This record gives sequence, structure tokens and C-alpha cells, in this order.
Amino acid sequence: MPTAPRTITLGQTIELPDADYTLVGFASGAFRLRNQFTNQYIVLDHAELARVLPPGKPLETSAAKPVGSVAEELDRLDEDARILIPHLQEILDGTAPDGGQPRAQYATHLPMKRRLESKLAELDKLGLDMSFPTLKRKLKRYREQGPSGLVDGRVAKDAKPLEKLIDPDLLAELAKLLASYEGRSKTSYSAIRAELREVLIENYPDPDERPKLPSPSSIERYVSMLTGQKNPTKGGARRQKEALTPQRPFRPRLVTSPGDECQIDTTVFDAAVLLPDGSIGRPHLSVMVDKRTRTIMGFNFTASAPTGTDHAVLIARTLVPRKLRPWSKHYAELELPEMPWAPHLDDEMRQGDWDTHRPYIFPRRLVIDNGSDYRSVVLRETCERYGIHLTESPIHNPTTKAHVERLFGTISKKFARFLPAYVGSNIADLGSKAWAERPLDLRTVSQLFDRWVAVVYQNRQHSALVDPYQPTLRHTPNSMYAASLDLTGHFFVALEEEDFITLMPRAKRTIRPDGIELRGRKYDSPHLTGMRNQRDDNDEPVQYDVHFDPEDLSQVWVRHTEDDHWVPCVWSSDAGLSRPHERQHVEQAARLSQANTGFTDREADELTVRLRREAVREMRERTAAEAELARAQHAAARRKQTRGSATKPKTPHDYSDFMELDTF
Repeated sequence: MPTAPRTITLGQTIELPDADYTLVGFASGAFRLRNQFTNQYIVLDHAELARVLPPGKPLETSAAKPVGSVAEELDRLDEDARILIPHLQEILDGTAPDGGQPRAQYATHLPMKRRLESKLAELDKLGLDMSFPTLKRKLKRYREQGPSGLVDGRVAKDAKPLEKLIDPDLLAELAKLLASYEGRSKTSYSAIRAELREVLIENYPDPDERPKLPSPSSIERYVSMLTGQKNPTKGGARRQKEALTPQRPFRPRLVTSPGDECQIDTTVFDAAVLLPDGSIGRPHLSVMVDKRTRTIMGFNFTASAPTGTDHAVLIARTLVPRKLRPWSKHYAELELPEMPWAPHLDDEMRQGDWDTHRPYIFPRRLVIDNGSDYRSVVLRETCERYGIHLTESPIHNPTTKAHVERLFGTISKKFARFLPAYVGSNIADLGSKAWAERPLDLRTVSQLFDRWVAVVYQNRQHSALVDPYQPTLRHTPNSMYAASLDLTGHFFVALEEEDFITLMPRAKRTIRPDGIELRGRKYDSPHLTGMRNQRDDNDEPVQYDVHFDPEDLSQVWVRHTEDDHWVPCVWSSDAGLSRPHERQHVEQAARLSQANTGFTDREADELTVRLRREAVREMRERTAAEAELARAQHAAARRKQTRGSATKPKTPHDYSDFMELDTF
């Protein structure tokens, strides 16, 4: 007769020749056993265990319980249980609770009843009042399970509230029904109850076997307990937002110096503008923010959804130090401090009119999302070229880029809200006359936003930059940058002309005698002489790659065919704006020499309104000047035409043939 197979599982009691053991672990072919009487552990090889196990039918098993660490088990015990542990150990093996000499009344050769009675009397003096059966029961649990046996079962019991409240079949059907609501629109508890009723009727035709339909109040309670944050009776947007919240403690990624981590993202701007094609719509705004200082390092407005090239241009602008703008007068007027690296500029750099009131940060790590524009080849090659590490955020995990997401809310409330044709981010907040207002053009909005960032945002007290020692003190992005620069040091990597132009988008154009036509404007340079009106072997006009900055109308670049150098071609009708290319920047920082208290919210709002009024006035003056010039040119053309027609000689009539004259 064959011998029945012998099987063992974790938590099983195994009878060995010397005592009973509990199997608590298995690894590398060896079993770990705990003596149920002495609570000591032994390790046996699987071959040795097979030899000592008696043959026969499979051994009885008990439900395996997870074995935690000693610290975890002690945390689950109450104070009385912790005091009781050394006394129970003394009953088992005679070890004194204080670690001293064994006491005679607990000698192991004495009967267990005498040892229990002695311990009851001792515990009574310590204030632990319990009966003889209770102590005996606790001793048995401690001997079998260790400290885990002393945990109060009413506290340690796994929370499964619905198992006793609802029929298992009904619970399964309700869970399946609730799973089908994922991604659907908002519903109600009564609708869920009605659908559950139909499901039960369909799956259980026999009324006697059909689970009882819960009451409306019970349905509401069951749905709330089963779905949690994905409750289908909540709004779709709120449900989706709550479902994306990580179900774990939040651990921020700490950074030390500016540029250690930068975040970039794109949103639809919350105000309508006049787009370059003459239509009115909401542009896209891409922003790069530094996590350490909350500095807005760069931004880009695009009429439509941005591409990888647009993001590469944004990075290029970030790597180039900024030049002063006409509105830099506000720096001195408001007594805003310079950056700590400003004193280290040489005379040549000073002549370049650098904007020394704004931080210059080189991004070493850039956190992006999974959009196709951020996964483009041109963006990855740009970052690889300059040693910028790209980190893609997990899908449906907005907390990875929490700072740039929060920044969009600040831009909407503190900047876009003060513009005409503000529409907001929520359709419920849209006013009936929002789209009827006359919007600013995209160029004006971009210039105004740059002005607002430099003057207002960078010097505004930031709610997230809280001093840990003085919670009432709020830092500004500029002051945090200056302090971080002084503490950690920072280096500047100025972008060279070759690098900057290469990153710019390009278009194929021919070079005509009057220059290059691009985006409705003419660009020319005296160095293009040998490249004008060139034709190939097929007698077709030669086209050259013309690189341009979408936000800079002042110049474009063409690579010369002879010396392979870049030829800057300026806007023929206007000098435009210049961009630095051959400037060196500072490699180390100076200590912070002056503090800046920054603006309060009220002061920031008042200053934003003031800047808005200036931008609107400048736009109106520019528009009026252009209209006046057009009228003057038109009037001059009319006068010229009128003078020409007045001096033109008339054709003489021929009266030689009187018969052909019409005398009637």
C-alpha cells in the first residue's frame, strides 16, 4: 500500500520527537520552526525534516497568519499585555522578568498549576487583576503564537464591514455593477438601486433564491463603502480628480540648488486674445518653473497647440540671459534689488544691458508629461545636447508636476483675471459679456506677461516659500534664488550663437535682390551679395535654410555658403529687438547683501492693474500712429493722383468733316 504524501504549510503544527513546532518560514531549501513550549527557533534542511517527520496521511494545517516583526507585534499590544509578556515567559522557562536569578516558585519541575497560582498573586500586587482561566488562556496563546497571541482580537480583526451586513451574492453583484460605472457620467443612488434590482431579477429568476434588495439608505451606505473616492454619484470631474490622488503618504522630492529640478507644462490661457491670423481665441501658454525658488524661468505663447520645436525655442530662451526691456524703469522706481551675480559682470557685459534683476538658472533636470510634443525628437536632442536630464511623469499622476500645475492657477488669478476678455478656466464662471470685450493682441499679451513676471511675480511673497523657523515670513522667488545662490553656489552656461541658432525653427527661402521674405517681412544683409538670385543645375532658384525665432521679429539667420558662418539678416523696416549671442556669464555667485520684503497680494494686484493700463495705452498709441500714417499715405496718393489728372493735356477735336458732327 503506497504511503500518503506528506504536505506542510506555513503556520502548521509539526510534531517532532522532542516537542511540537510551528512552521514559520522557508528559504533556500531550509525550514524555520518555532518551539511551541520554549518559543525558541530551529532551522532544519528539507531532507532532514523529511527524515524526522513520521509517515502517514497529510498533516492537519491551521490558517497561516502573517508574521510581522517584533516591533510591529509590540505596537499592536496594549500596556497590560506588554507588562504581562516577561511574566508569561517566566511561567514557561523560569526566566526572571528583571533578568536576575531564577525564582524557586517558578522552577520548571514544579506543576504548572502551582506556577500559575504564584503568578496570579504577583500580578494582583502589580495591579493586573485577572482570573485563573484568563491567565491560563493567555499563557496558551503566548506559547503557541508568541506576542501576537496577546493582541486583543477585537482590535486586530481585519476590517471587513460588509461581510456580515450583506449577502455575499448580493455583494458580488453590487460590486460588478459599480465597476461598470467607471468613466460614465454622474448617477444617483436610486438609479443604482433600480439597476441592481434588474440585475438580481435577471441572474436569479427564482424569487426564493434571489438575494433581498437593500433599502435606499442601505444602498447609499454600501456604495459609499465599496467605491470610496470613485463614488459614481459624485461629479465626473471631481471623481476623476480624487481618483488621481495617490493612496500613499506624500514624500516630496527634495532639491538643494536652483535648477536641480525644473517642471514644464502647457495649458490653455484663461483669456481671449487677438491671434496673428486676425481671429479671436485662447492661446496656449507653456511655462518652465524652478522647483527650488518657484522662479518662472521661461514661457512661450502659441496660437495653437505647441510642438516640440516650440518647446526647444523655450529652452533656448531660458539658456540665454535676458536683455533689458523698455519697462525696466520699474526696477529703479520700485527699488527692486539686483541679483547677486550682477556685481561680477565686466564692462563689456554691462554695455550689453543685461537684465540683472531676474534670476538666471540652468535647468539640470526637466520633468515633463507624456504628450507627443514633449516626447518629440527635437526636444530630446536639445536636452541631450546641453546635458539636461529628462524625466517623464507617470500617466495620470498630476502630483509629479504639482508646482507647475499650481502655477497655472496663480497666473489665472493674478494675471489673466486683469485682462480684457477674461473667460476663466471653468465654464460656470464665464460671464455673458466676456467674449464681447475687445481683447489685446497676442504680442501685447506676451510682452505684458514678461513684464508681469519680472516686476510682480518674481518679487511677490510666495505662499509656498515659507520660512521653517518663522512661519509668518514668506519669501519671494528672487530672494529665495539669491539665498540659494549664496548657499549652494551656481554656475552660468551662456548659450553660444551656434547653439542658439541651431535650435531655432527654419524655413526654405530664396534670396532675392531685395533680401529674404519671411512671415510677411523683408530681411536683408550686405553679406548676402554672393547668394542672391542663385540657380541650380536645373535652372531652379536655390533655396536656403532660414532660421528664425518665432517671438523675435528683429532678425533671421542664414548660413553662408563660403565660410559656413551664420549671417544675421535684420528686419528691413525696423531694427527690431536684438538677442545676445557672444556674451560670457558668471561662474560663481556673491553673498546676499540686501533683503527684499516683496509685494503683498494687494500691492501685486494694484501693480498688475497699473502695468495693464500702460500696455493698453501703448497698444492704442501704436495702433493710432499706424492708422494716422496709413491715412497720411492714402491722402498723399490721392493728392498726387488729383494733380496728375489736372495737368494732363486734353485731346483736340477734329472739325474738318462737318458732315460727321452731331449738331442735334
